[in-house]
Amino acid sequence: MVMDFLPDSVPLAKYTRKDGLLPMSKVVEIFFSAAKALDYAHKNGVVHRDIKPANVLMNPRGHTLIVDFGIAKSAKQPDSELVGSIGTPRYMSPEQVRGEDVNNQTDLYSLGVTVYELLTGTSPFMAQSLKDLTHRILHEDPVPPSQYRVDVPEILDRVVMRCMRKETRKRYKSGLDIAGDLSYIFDEINEATQELDEESRVKMSRRLAFFSSFTDSELREVIRAGQWRNLASGRNIVTEGELDDSFFVLVSGEVSVWKGDTELGVLREGDCFGEMGFFNHIKRTATIRARGTVDLLVLSASAIERASKDAQLKFHQVFVHTLIDRLARTNERLLAAKL
Repeated sequence: MVMDFLPDSVPLAKYTRKDGLLPMSKVVEIFFSAAKALDYAHKNGVVHRDIKPANVLMNPRGHTLIVDFGIAKSAKQPDSELVGSIGTPRYMSPEQVRGEDVNNQTDLYSLGVTVYELLTGTSPFMAQSLKDLTHRILHEDPVPPSQYRVDVPEILDRVVMRCMRKETRKRYKSGLDIAGDLSYIFDEINEATQELDEESRVKMSRRLAFFSSFTDSELREVIRAGQWRNLASGRNIVTEGELDDSFFVLVSGEVSVWKGDTELGVLREGDCFGEMGFFNHIKRTATIRARGTVDLLVLSASAIERASKDAQLKFHQVFVHTLIDRLARTNERLLAAKL
């Protein structure tokens, strides 16, 4: 198989590090394009068998290219006629691990693993040995990407996880099916990922009381560990009754707090919410809704763990102080109500 020379194209492996993740909208665009490219290959009777970040390139125009068909097979060619490697272990499907025949759904599994790493900066199956890795691939289910990256919407979680189902009958049948589901979430993704450069985020966050004691390096680390979200008016940020461990810093705008159909109050720029869910992973006791466009820094326990020990220590000191202050003000209101 002959391929064009692709100067200046970058392997997506560059963007699977936690400190170098692509914007959400770009990952979805790559997912969409790669799924359609695989659909074309599969319809022409070719199974790649080694889809991974190093074999998916992004060219200077931002287009997605799948390369290295060196171990690809014809859909009509028996596996017994092929010799040599049949994939890179971390991205291999259960049927590859078992040495069984592969088909187009094998590539879709590996694409799911690739996108998982682009979203989270980590592998869905962390292991210390090949034996441990193959056991996990065969017998364990990975946690959804949203457990590592809080702005991953539920529908994207479902698409990625369906790609990685262990039974081929439960996976997508074709790349076109994946692209079809992804087409429904472009608007949601684009809204949730309006991008600001890091300097703008630092400047906006620096004026908030929550970050007043952070050094510049600590602030940058926390911003990089979290997810920056820009949401439109009326969007629910937190929903009453849902289980969630995210902590939110309101960088700009206002949000309203609702208990059922009753509005309890308004939070403004610099306020924080979600402390109890972050601290104790309990169900949300109220709904938080955007009143106009808002900017939020969203943090989870797993996100904070990506930062340095110094940045983690500073965050937890300020977080505990904020939690104590919130509880003290609640007690004051309760006492005042009794008088």
